[in-house]
Amino acid sequence: MTPVVTAKFEYLYVDFGKLSFTNNGAISDEFSFSQHILRSGLNFKF
Repeated sequence: MTPVVTAKFEYLYVDFGKLSFTNNGAISDEFSFSQHILRSGLNFKF
């Protein structure tokens, strides 16, 4: 940006997989564990 100020951006995707379960054969469900993370920052040089 300038000689004194810089910017940074970061994107992360995390996938922890899936969890499936069945309750006595009557109820079945599946959960997915994932997350999108966006980070940004400014650096000031002194």
